[in-house]
Amino acid sequence: MSSNNPFLQEQEKETLEPIDEDDPSVKNNQLLQRIIRHRDIAKQYDLNELFELLDELLPALAGSSRKHIKIAQNLYKVATTISAENMTKLQLDISFKKYLDEMNKKFEFDNDSEYHSNLTLLLGPDGLFDMMHKSYAAQEVMIRGMQRNAKDIIDIERDFERTNPLEKLRNKEQGYITMTRKNIENAETADELAKKAFARKRFWTAEYFWNKALEFDPSNVKYYSNLSCVLKILGRYLRSLTVGYGKIAQDYLEKAVSTAEQGIKLDPTWERSFQRGAEAYFAMHSHEYSMKILNLLKPAFDHVEEPSQKLYALRDKAKLHASQWFKLFRTDGNHSIPKYILNAVFVVKLEVSKACEMCYNSKRSNPPTAQELEQAGDDIYDSLMLMLAALQRMYTKRAQYHKEAKAQKFVPIHYQIHLRQIAKTVPLEVLLHSQKLLDLILMEKPNMFWGLECLDRLNVEYLDFKAIDPTENDKNEDNSFNELLARATGSCDMGMESIQNVMEMTSGKDADSKDPDMAMHHLCAFTMTILDRLVSSTKYPELIGNANEKILLFNSNNVAMVKGGEFIGKVTKGAMGLDAFKRDGDATQFFRFIDNKGALKAVATECYQSSDPGNWIQKLMCMISPFQWATFDLGDCVYVFYQYGLNTIDGKHLGLRLHDEKDDSTDPIDTYVATIIGNIIQGYFDYMPREDESGEPSEESMLIMGCLQKSAFGNFLFSDSLSWDAKEIISYKDIVIKGLAKWKKASKNKKSAHRWSAMDEEEQDSLKHLKPLSKVELFEKRLNEEQPKKDIHTVTAIPECASCGDRAVQHKCPCKLVYYCCKECQSKDWETHKAIHKKAMKKINAK
Repeated sequence: MSSNNPFLQEQEKETLEPIDEDDPSVKNNQLLQRIIRHRDIAKQYDLNELFELLDELLPALAGSSRKHIKIAQNLYKVATTISAENMTKLQLDISFKKYLDEMNKKFEFDNDSEYHSNLTLLLGPDGLFDMMHKSYAAQEVMIRGMQRNAKDIIDIERDFERTNPLEKLRNKEQGYITMTRKNIENAETADELAKKAFARKRFWTAEYFWNKALEFDPSNVKYYSNLSCVLKILGRYLRSLTVGYGKIAQDYLEKAVSTAEQGIKLDPTWERSFQRGAEAYFAMHSHEYSMKILNLLKPAFDHVEEPSQKLYALRDKAKLHASQWFKLFRTDGNHSIPKYILNAVFVVKLEVSKACEMCYNSKRSNPPTAQELEQAGDDIYDSLMLMLAALQRMYTKRAQYHKEAKAQKFVPIHYQIHLRQIAKTVPLEVLLHSQKLLDLILMEKPNMFWGLECLDRLNVEYLDFKAIDPTENDKNEDNSFNELLARATGSCDMGMESIQNVMEMTSGKDADSKDPDMAMHHLCAFTMTILDRLVSSTKYPELIGNANEKILLFNSNNVAMVKGGEFIGKVTKGAMGLDAFKRDGDATQFFRFIDNKGALKAVATECYQSSDPGNWIQKLMCMISPFQWATFDLGDCVYVFYQYGLNTIDGKHLGLRLHDEKDDSTDPIDTYVATIIGNIIQGYFDYMPREDESGEPSEESMLIMGCLQKSAFGNFLFSDSLSWDAKEIISYKDIVIKGLAKWKKASKNKKSAHRWSAMDEEEQDSLKHLKPLSKVELFEKRLNEEQPKKDIHTVTAIPECASCGDRAVQHKCPCKLVYYCCKECQSKDWETHKAIHKKAMKKINAK
């Protein structure tokens, strides 16, 4: 994902200075001129990776130094997947001429037997992102190979089912226990209670009462269709939960089908029974059920007097699924699931190749018509739906898939790599004409793409992008472990959850999702790659605004980030114009992008999740002036201030490290983070209101100051600045830089004390056994110990006035146990402090 995953963190490439393309030596070099021509064609068609490859190749082939040859060798391997490690300058020139000959065939579309097989390799070569993606795939295969003693995921589910988890879920529903204890005397009463429960989205209760209604009156067809509906909802809900509910969810969906079939048998003229049965089959998310759906629906068109449009739509959908299913089976006699998926990949590649031939063919006399482009886009869409049918078998037949994939050394990332490579070559022109493909790329139906049919805790509606992910807080961290780890190491960036995730990945517990909905998210490799090309293009302004809006929605949705984070990260970098800034220092696209509400959140998130290699994102954020920070959406500004800035200094982002003099490997970001935080604070003090009309603290004040209080460094900065001479302050950036320098030199004890001070009351209460002790408390504790010893986990509280609690302390008592803000407070506290003071002084004098 975009990502704390070290395998997907992009590395900076070794580069050469660009050449002067108007130089006579370049103009007279036939090889370089051919590269320039093909590079310009790549730019024309938005073939971004090909453009970048050829643009880097120009200076590499223009020189003959060891560095030039080394870079050319690396680029040849990227372009052809063939090692060029031992090639000389002359051999490289000859090899690249052959490579350009092959590429020329693609743009002239000569009919050769290898045309479809190497089209994507030639027109969509690997970039850094792809190479890191492949590296991660290799690592995942290795990890799977290590899981020899891992417990099979099916066994985990069976063990879980024995704990009777449904009883716990039912009892958690509001009113379930009370309502189900009611004495029901007839079917009508049970039906009425079920309808009320359903309207309030209390589906466990509704299931109970419609079952009761059927006990009293098993001849009422409406009870069957209503019960089938609620069983389908519960089945979908169970399938959206964590490991363990897969079999139970499938049982519920099958029960929904059988209940609907009972209703059909009772009264074949009641259309709702047919609808409920078909919907339950579709909820199982496997195209192999399509023929069963068609068989179930067939009697409806004989018996229902006026079938509704919805019934026709269900039949049409089943026909499409059946067609795709049979096409998938016809592709090959080998029925292993990985083979099915690779066959589907080939079908996608074939349809995209046809579109390329139509749009990129330099020998074609007339441009393709709108109808031809629409058909090409629709064919690509249909091939992706076929791909989806194949992918779903990874989940519906997961035991078979795991066995076959392990034998063939395949992991889902392999399919994503193939799809991404194909997507790099899709003619973007077809998006203007194929609404079906455009809707898929822009995720107009997010449940279709991300698998968001998981419900927001039994809500009938799909979970949309603005909804809170229902499983976001399902995994609770061990806060005590995290705090002790931070005190011992002086850092917050490795917690119990991170360690647990690593252990689960190697032990096999954290296996693939059991939810067939998850099959859809693999298509993000394809759709996000096209979206990335789209936002980098200058030819489709009518689509780019919508594309940017969708990118921001993806960044704000936890489900989307989990299922396609690495692709979202890449397209976010494209939207912010990072490549243009790296190449030319041009930040125009960045400032245009951050004008959108939510864009700065996306920028900051990508910065700390990708670890910002080269610090390019932070360099861009440093260009935002204090005045501009004050004009941005307050929520965006506060997010950058806290989630990126303060959390980075607090050590909560593993990839963003402050400068460590003892470790030369760290990439210092001190200046960047101090500049960004300082500019935001400067913007707050200079341009934002600090009070509202009634004289109360403004919203800006409460949020900015609240962020400082919630952060260990912010807490320290606020306390430390109280003792500063105002004449020393040049700017708020200067305050942050000076404060950061002091913070880095602070002891682990002091940092831990400020971290405690930044916690809210609830967190402090959960860790009350680790509460920092005042110097007086520590002194008394050691007095009572026979053999006093230093406890590395015991933290000394932040000094504050022993009388009034003010942290701006000026005086330290000679006993070295308490502090005071002024002489008056010291005098007031003497009667209370006198006894312990004498004991402490006795100890000091004894030394």
